[in-house]
Amino acid sequence: MKKYMNLGIYGGTFAPVHKGHVESAKAFARSGLIDTLFIMPAYLPPHKKLSFSDSPEARMEMLKIAFRDFYENSVDFQISDYEIKKENVSYTYDTVSHFIKLCEKLILLCGADMFLSFDTWYRAPELMKTCEVAYIPRHNGQLKVLKDKADELYERYGLISHEINAAVVDISSSEIREKIKNGSDITDFVDADVEKYIKEKGLYDRFTES
Repeated sequence: MKKYMNLGIYGGTFAPVHKGHVESAKAFARSGLIDTLFIMPAYLPPHKKLSFSDSPEARMEMLKIAFRDFYENSVDFQISDYEIKKENVSYTYDTVSHFIKLCEKLILLCGADMFLSFDTWYRAPELMKTCEVAYIPRHNGQLKVLKDKADELYERYGLISHEINAAVVDISSSEIREKIKNGSDITDFVDADVEKYIKEKGLYDRFTES
């Protein structure tokens, strides 16, 4: 079984994947923290119930399109279907417990909002003893609150965290879905071929979510 050195995992729903996701992954790869990167789409995130007009397979396909030319800093890269194949709620703790056996060090990449709530995640205290976390601020105004959170998580749980600078596209997947439903232009936010795929498959033209 292959053993990795410094494995980075970037998980999420990616419904749909947008330019901000790609830029974040590039920044993670350029950080020098990792030599292997897995993009890990969730089958079903624990914090929400998905009822979009897509499928795990469609989200995987969009990721393959968006990351088709990905090559950064000689980092080995793959889109992993590990969580999708499990066909169950995708708890990060379970994923980390599996992959930590295959690497020397594991670092999770997450956005600022997710990092600020990291200690509320499923089995968070154990998770923070197992892996490290890299986080990306959305804007400079978040720097102090994120640093304070990083210090708190280190003092309480021993979590090692890393701040990464990235050119953040200031939009969320939920905002893109809303634009699609309303017939608004999304050209600035998603890869052109991802947009073409969305239109061909009729994704997100109607949805509900909770």
